[in-house]
Amino acid sequence: MDKILRPERLDTDPNSSGASKVWLHWKKTFQHFLAALNQERLDKLGVLTNYLSPNIYQYIEDCADYDSAMGILQELYVKPTNEVYARLDGRTYSSVCLSILPDLCSDVILGIDFPSQHACVVFKHGGPNPPLSVCGVSTLNTDPPRLFSNLTDDCHPISPVDIS
Repeated sequence: MDKILRPERLDTDPNSSGASKVWLHWKKTFQHFLAALNQERLDKLGVLTNYLSPNIYQYIEDCADYDSAMGILQELYVKPTNEVYARLDGRTYSSVCLSILPDLCSDVILGIDFPSQHACVVFKHGGPNPPLSVCGVSTLNTDPPRLFSNLTDDCHPISPVDIS
């Protein structure tokens, strides 16, 4: 059998954030692998078992056939999406990105798609100065600075450390 079509062993936690994407890719790879085997009376359940880690196999160990095992894995990895509606000041918003984080300074963090639906967003802080207008807010992704990159060449440790 050509190693190119051979799938990796499925060992992704079904509750991890990218589990659905990993499962869908693995499933397609496994289906191509089975098609390439092209044998009559192929024990698909046996082949499937060989390509599941023990942690994943436990979910299908009682299955009698390939189709029921694949059905269980599909339900396990592909979760239905929840429709979220936010209601604020009498308006209802559908499909907004939000995170619920109890016990922080704010219990709900709204995604960038929410404020972009409005002409402006006002943040009240109660300060003594007049309002400050900001024309746009966006995210910034930067690499962290290198450790000690701001030191000059003539800066040396107080005492040398022997690491040998």
